[in-house]
Amino acid sequence: MNRSITRPKSHKRLLTLVFTVLLAATIGGGGAAASPAPAKGSITIHKFLVNSYENLREGTGSPSDASSLPAGAEKLEGISFRLDKPGDSAFAAVTKATDKNGEIVFPGLEEGVYRVTELLPEGYSAQKEQFLVPVPLEGRYDVHVYPKNMGKGGAIAKQLDAEQRVYGLEEEIPWAVEYPLDSGTKKNFYIYDQMDPRLDYVAGSAALAFLDAGRRPASGVSFAEGTDYTERYDAGMHVVTWAFTDAAAQKLTDHGVKYIAVKLRTRVNETALGTAARPVWNNAGLQFTNAAGDPSRQQVFDPGQGTEGANVPKAWLGGIAVVKVSSGSGRERLAGAVFKLAADEASAKAGRYLQRDGKDMEVTTDARGEALFDLLGAGTYYLVETKAPAGYRQLKAPVRAVIGNDPEKRLASLEISNQPQDKGGKPGPVTGDDVKLLAYVLGGAGAVAGLAWLFWPKKKKQNVDSDQ
Repeated sequence: MNRSITRPKSHKRLLTLVFTVLLAATIGGGGAAASPAPAKGSITIHKFLVNSYENLREGTGSPSDASSLPAGAEKLEGISFRLDKPGDSAFAAVTKATDKNGEIVFPGLEEGVYRVTELLPEGYSAQKEQFLVPVPLEGRYDVHVYPKNMGKGGAIAKQLDAEQRVYGLEEEIPWAVEYPLDSGTKKNFYIYDQMDPRLDYVAGSAALAFLDAGRRPASGVSFAEGTDYTERYDAGMHVVTWAFTDAAAQKLTDHGVKYIAVKLRTRVNETALGTAARPVWNNAGLQFTNAAGDPSRQQVFDPGQGTEGANVPKAWLGGIAVVKVSSGSGRERLAGAVFKLAADEASAKAGRYLQRDGKDMEVTTDARGEALFDLLGAGTYYLVETKAPAGYRQLKAPVRAVIGNDPEKRLASLEISNQPQDKGGKPGPVTGDDVKLLAYVLGGAGAVAGLAWLFWPKKKKQNVDSDQ
């Protein structure tokens, strides 16, 4: 006789639980149960210096990615990175620098996408300055990344290529530039010279030299304008560029060219009139696209940040300031004195004067007794008074003025006095005419400095090259 067995409900629940566990073990192949995913992960940065961005493999987030580093890769210490989490305001950004092994660890990271930003130091380019890293990556919670840098080879060097430092209108100013090159791929590579708008490029004056690491001419290679590179001058922007073909840029790398040295000349143009209180500047830069497709650029300075800094290559503009006064204790300011300018004493006595635009250089003192010969280069000049102020005797001897090559002495300031005519308007003997070298405006007394700086920016072409 069969009897049915009735089990308590608690026994049924226990049997169901046991069956579920056994089924899970069977599906797992009889092995141990899988470990639960960690609650938090990490990002480890391994920083390396490489010679090229070419043929670099995409990372997988694994430490084994180190095996695919290019030959010669070097660990970089002291490179800073910033880690933040876009869209998560609760995550506090962290900045760390690589240790002696070129490594940084950002531990204790919740799941999500993190942004890594390299704080690129001077002298390096980056394969990627910023990139995103998910945690986990391909199931891996401890993610390893291998960003690379290349050295830029140093900063662009630029300077005046002459001992002369103070220049005048239409004078040519020579410059020397040295562009450093790294060993990486360069697409769309060009170098350029950016001039102050008061300067124009002297067409055809540039000479390019291609140098090795010892700054010797690179052996076994040459570069021809029109074939390897093209020179172009944009007169409106005052920029001259030398653009290289991609093949020529590769030739630079293949033949160990580490520097391109350029010598060129610029000319002071008429827009400089009335601006001699400010030096003229000259900038230089280079640009190319690297193997990763990112732009790489460098310049001597950023014109948007100002052009007065000590790092700005510059030249100065000179001039002669005249103050005309009466002799005696009153020193009354005299208008209407007319002066011309000669290059030397013999020319002054012979009436051979310097010219601009086909006319003798000539200035007339204004109501304040002031006049300016603007935009003159360093050197010695002679002023000749061709007309005296009304009621005063004309000077017979030329007046010597020296514009110093020192920027602090680039403006010669002269106080020149005249004696009144005898009563009845008849000129008396020419004696006692007085000429004082007041001071060089930048190194002299405050009163003279105030005078020169007040009228230098204001006196423009109306008091130069006029025939009043």
